[in-house]
Formats: sequence, C-alpha cells, structure tokens
Amino acid sequence: MEIKIPKLGTKNKTQVNKEKPKQVAVKKQKVSKQTAKQKRQQTKQKRKTFKVYVTVLRNDVPHNMTFNITAVTREQAQSIFNANTYPKLQRKYGTVQIRAITEESHIKLRKMKIGVLANFCTHFGIMLRSGMNIEEILESFTEDLPEFKNVAIVLQKHLASGLTLSQAMDLMGIFPDILVRKIEAGEKSGRLPEAFQGSADYYNNIQETQGAVGKALAYPLMIAGVTIVVMIFYIIGIVPRMVDTYASLGIQLPAITMAFISIATAFANNIVLIAALLIGLYFGIRYLVTNKEQIGMAWETLMLKIPIFGKIKRNQELYNFSYTFKELYSSGLLPNDALFGAEQVTTTKLMRHYIEDVRADVEHGLPLSQAFETHYPRYKLVGDRVLISFIKNGENTNLEELLEQYANKKAMDVQLTIDTSLSALEPLIMVFVMGVIGMIVLILYQPMLSIIPQMANQLY
Repeated sequence: MEIKIPKLGTKNKTQVNKEKPKQVAVKKQKVSKQTAKQKRQQTKQKRKTFKVYVTVLRNDVPHNMTFNITAVTREQAQSIFNANTYPKLQRKYGTVQIRAITEESHIKLRKMKIGVLANFCTHFGIMLRSGMNIEEILESFTEDLPEFKNVAIVLQKHLASGLTLSQAMDLMGIFPDILVRKIEAGEKSGRLPEAFQGSADYYNNIQETQGAVGKALAYPLMIAGVTIVVMIFYIIGIVPRMVDTYASLGIQLPAITMAFISIATAFANNIVLIAALLIGLYFGIRYLVTNKEQIGMAWETLMLKIPIFGKIKRNQELYNFSYTFKELYSSGLLPNDALFGAEQVTTTKLMRHYIEDVRADVEHGLPLSQAFETHYPRYKLVGDRVLISFIKNGENTNLEELLEQYANKKAMDVQLTIDTSLSALEPLIMVFVMGVIGMIVLILYQPMLSIIPQMANQLY
C-alpha cells in the first residue's frame, strides 16, 4: 500500500509568496509617506526671516523703516516685498529706497559705550594691519572675544548679503554716526586700518576727558550727598527727641528754633510725598529741557553761565567738535560732511544750532572760517574766536594740522580748569558743609545753652 505524502512545501511556498508582496507594498507606502513629511519639514526649515531696510521721504525729511519678510532666499524676500509692500509705500511717501535686505539675526544688541568702542576699533585696526581680512577678523571676534561675539555674528550676516562694512555698521544702529562715516571714508580711500586706529585714539581721548570731568565732580557730589544725609538724620532722628526734651523741661523756645522744628517736623511727616515731588520735578524739568526747544536753550544758557562748570562744559564741547571735525576731515570727507559728523558728538542745543547755521552757509559756497565768523555773535557762549582764527589760517595752509593743535589746546584747557578751579572749590565746599551743620546744631541747642546758667546758679 502506497502512502502519499502531501506536498506541504509547495503550499507553504505559495502562502509565503502571497504574503511577501503585501508586506513589501506596505513598507514602500510607509517610506513614501515619511519622505513627503521630511520634504515638507525641510522646506519649512529653509524658510527664514529677512529684514528689509527702507528709507522714505516724509515732508522732505528722510526716515528709516524696517520690515520683516518670511522667505526661503533673499531674492524671494525682495520679490515678496516688491509685490506687496513697496507699492503701498510708494503711494504713501512717493520716494522709497531699499537700503538692504539681510537675514534677521534674532540677536538684540545695545549701543556700544565709548570704552567698548575704543576696544573694538583697537582690535579691528591691529588685525587689519597684521594682514587679516574682514571675514577672518569677525571669525576671530566670534571665537576669541566674547564681548564682541554677537556684534560679529550680526556683521557677518549683513556682509553675506553683499553690504560693505560701513553699510552693515550703519544698519545695526549701535555704532555712532561718526565711526560709520570714518569707516566709509577709509573704505573709499583704501585706508581702513588707519580709520580704525584713528577712531580708537579718538574714543580713548574722549573717554579720558569725560573721566577727568567725572573724577573732578565726584568729590563735590559726594560732599553734597553726605550733607543731605546728615541733615535728614538730624531732622528724623534728633529733632523729635529734642522737642520731647524741651517740652518735658518746660523750656520756652526761641522763634528761630521753633521755626526750624516746625519745618523739620513737617518734612519728617511728609518725607515720602516730598521725595515723590522732587523725583517728579526732576523728570518734569528733564522732559521740558529735552523736548521743548526754547526751554532747553534757556536751561543750557543758564548752565553755561555758571563760572566753573560752564567753562568746563564749553571747553569740552569745543574739544569734542574740533577733534571730531579734524578726524572726519582728515579721512577725506568734504567740510560739510565733516561738520555734520562733528555735530552728532555735541551735547548742547546751542552748539548744534551753531554748526547747522555754519553748514547752511558752507553749502551756499561761503568759506568755513567766514561762516563761523558770521554766526559767532549769536553763539558767543559756545563759540571761540581762537577756533575761527585757526580755521582761517588752516584754509590757507594745513587745516588738519591746525585743528589738531586747537583740539589739543582745548583738552589742556579742560584739564587745567579741572585741576585749578575745582581744587580751589573743595575747601569752600567743606566750609559750606561745616557751616550748615554748625548752624543746625546751634539752632537746636540754643535753648539748652540758655538754661545752663540758670542751672549753675541753682547748684551754687
């Protein structure tokens, strides 16, 4: 009897063959879905935010504006801006100029202080003279100088979009206009290392001058602060005890002592309100001086007429202007452009108006010295005939050299005024403080002095 063995292998092969294509098909579908999802994620990741820097004319005055555009490339961002935003701006303002389109860095930067600017310019100038290019310098800043890392990253992004170094610095808004103009002049003349080194020397000189003034004013301000603290201590801590003592002894107080005690008591009871009023008065005056032209001019006129402090302020303004004007003029800028840059470093409205009037005359073809001479009678408080004489002689010989001599002279004048006037003022301040404290003590203890003879008679 034959036993037939069923062909199990054939059946199994068939089942396996039927199942395998299904598994492969499923895997292929999963792979295709994952690939599409990855492509969408990659496309989404490639989209960046670009900043579009635009200048428009509003009432014939240029104003800078920025717009954020989301796109994949800079060219696409420009196309989107040209199609959507540009026509609206053109209809509203007429003249629209695209300054630059760069990738947004998402890094918040603060304006650089004078000391930081001096270090930045010093490092940049040294590296340029050593043969490094701008890209290598910024890379070195990113890796080796943490204080300039964020600045270097933003500069790199701007330079990658095709801007020059001065244009990138201008767009960032953290560099002073004078530095941007000096770097621009250095790029055009091929003297970029000299421009950075000159800027470093300039900021070091400004820092030294400001430091000398601050150091000289520190002592008087400290003495004034100590005097105020002592007076508040007497009013809050001593006067109430003296009042209680006199009341328990039944002493009749003199009129001047009663008046002082009344004022001191009112001050102690309302010290918070008085402090709030003083703070509000300070900020109110500051707002009016800053935003109201006539009030600001009147305040500056008053400050410049103060014998010692006015002289220091005037000499410091003349030094800042002359040194800045010399630096910009020596960089190759025209006198009118150099005047505009020098105007930005002045802090008084009077000096700025003086320079603006001079610039207007220079634009109409008037010589520089004659323009300064014409407006000098109106701005005597901030002007100087010696400066006019130096400029007049410099126009015929070497203006840059004479401006440097005048700036050095003004720096010496500032230091001399600080060393002599404020040094002589220190003992006067001490005498004044001692007089105030002595007067307060005398007023408070005068009743006690009047009863001492009576107590002595009773004892003896």
